[in-house]
Formats: sequence, C-alpha cells, structure tokens
Amino acid sequence: MGRKAGMETNKREDILAAAQSCFLEQGFDGTSVRMIMKQAGAEIGLFYYYFKNKDDAFDQVLNRFFAGYEADFARIVKRGRRNPCRVMQDFFEYMERETEAFRENYAGKMHRMVRWAIREHTLTLIEPYLRQVVEIQSSYYGVQLPIAPQVAALYLTHGVGSAILHEDKETYSAYRKEIKRGISLLMGMSMEEQPLRIPEPATPKDIPAWIELISLVQEHFPRS
Repeated sequence: MGRKAGMETNKREDILAAAQSCFLEQGFDGTSVRMIMKQAGAEIGLFYYYFKNKDDAFDQVLNRFFAGYEADFARIVKRGRRNPCRVMQDFFEYMERETEAFRENYAGKMHRMVRWAIREHTLTLIEPYLRQVVEIQSSYYGVQLPIAPQVAALYLTHGVGSAILHEDKETYSAYRKEIKRGISLLMGMSMEEQPLRIPEPATPKDIPAWIELISLVQEHFPRS
C-alpha cells in the first residue's frame, strides 16, 4: 500500500515538473495537456486522475514553485521576532537576492504571461508576511503608525515589493536609500534614527574604520 502511494506521488510530481517546464516556456495558452503528458512520458488519461483541468494544474504548479519561497518568508518573520530591528531589511534583501537569481535563471526563457502571473502571485504571497513585519517593528519600537497596519502592509507590498519585482537591479539600487526613507515615514519612525533601525550592509570601504576602531580598543582586550 505504501509503495503504491509512493509511486503515485512520484508520478504526480513528474507530471507537475513537466507542466512547470511547459508553462514557463510556452505560457498558459501555448501549453496543452497533450504537451505536458508527452514530456512526462505518461498517458493523457492520467492527467485527469490528478488534476481537474489545465487551470488546476497551473495553480498547483504555482504552489509547487513558491513552496520554498513561502518557507523562507516564514523563517525570516520567525527570526524577526527575536531580532526585530532587522526584520524589514532582511525581508526585502531576501526578495532582492531571489529576484536577481530568478532573472538569471529564467530571463529570456519564460513566457511573459507566466512571468506576470508569478509577479502577481508573489505580491499575494508576501502581503500577510509584511503585515506581521509591520506589527513586529511597530511593537518593538513603540510607535503609532499613521495608517492602519494592514494598509501599511499593502503599501509595502505594492510599493517596495513591486519595485523589487518590476525594476531592474540598477534602477532599484539607485533609489534604495529613498525607499528606506519612505518605509520610515510609512512606519511613523524618526528619520534621525533610521541608520540605527536599518543599518547599511558592510562593504570593503568600511575596513579602514574597523582597523582604526580595533587600534583604539585593543589594549582593553583580554590577554593570555
């Protein structure tokens, strides 16, 4: 019984993998059930054993595609409850990295309609997590948001999230500081304290300052 269930799971995964490949490259309208099953190496009738129709298969492909991302967003929020000052930055930096990796892997290979569907699915996915991020940071800093938390989450989703997904890396990077300023204003936080809440990542240009700091405090280090 267990072996049969395992074989069925493997066959369903084979069909989903074939469907994902076809949808990404050919788009929804350009993909047929026959095309999917030919790539999966199975009879057409088996498709309807696992899926109601092509729409159902497409929805499940999206769920499969996003499963890893959703797990990562959940981990970022969970970690953010222990380190609230970084949770907003960690969330959007993760989006930046994964968006860039996605473009490198799929640029020029993906049908534009599927690309748009993935962008919309991404925004739907991140909104509830950003709602939690807003609540974590506003509670930690003891600030009263100028707008309702759920509305702030929507602005962050369709503002910052959309900018990361739609703008090229160079354009987004050019506006990153202003985007951080916008987040502070949205969150009702003092602009003067922004560097403490949203620290800039370290770069090689910071090394001389580190060396200078070490030279000033090294005499206070414990000696063996």
